[in-house]
Amino acid sequence: MKRLIEKLKLMFVRQPRLQQPVVSSRFTITYCVDGNLGTVQSWECVAESKEMAEYDFWGRHNSLYTDILSVEQNGC
Repeated sequence: MKRLIEKLKLMFVRQPRLQQPVVSSRFTITYCVDGNLGTVQSWECVAESKEMAEYDFWGRHNSLYTDILSVEQNGC
């Protein structure tokens, strides 16, 4: 009877929800302003990859005169 109801699409079979893996890591981006190594600063963020950390950096530090020196993943 249950299968007949399912076939008629009057009742839907529940699918189990899978937990999403946590893949975010902490990154430290070291940068300088206008190529001047006297202005070296660092910024920390949480991202899924180095590329996403750089993307977040450029989104928050919207300046043409900021250069990324390094992107390092913090040990967790």
